[in-house]
Amino acid sequence: MAEPRHIREVMPRAIRSVARRQLAPLDADAFLAWAWRTGPRDRGTSALTVDDVWFEIANGDPTVRRETVRRDYVRLAAKVRRNQRLGHEPFEGI
Repeated sequence: MAEPRHIREVMPRAIRSVARRQLAPLDADAFLAWAWRTGPRDRGTSALTVDDVWFEIANGDPTVRRETVRRDYVRLAAKVRRNQRLGHEPFEGI
């Protein structure tokens, strides 16, 4: 009969074998790139940046500031991370 091994010998290997899910980043530009990579993509497209989104919004409403758009995406990223930690779909209820 094999002798039981100490937990310190077994745990590091077990921890390495657990697949870690990729949580959404909290940086606004990195979040947009993550959302583009994880979602469905059309051929020939690339990830947007906060500046890209701000430029399109500012054409319709010049009072919108770049920092407001960045803050909105950071909040969205935080909500997505919360959903991921709770085991829900990332964009569920948002």
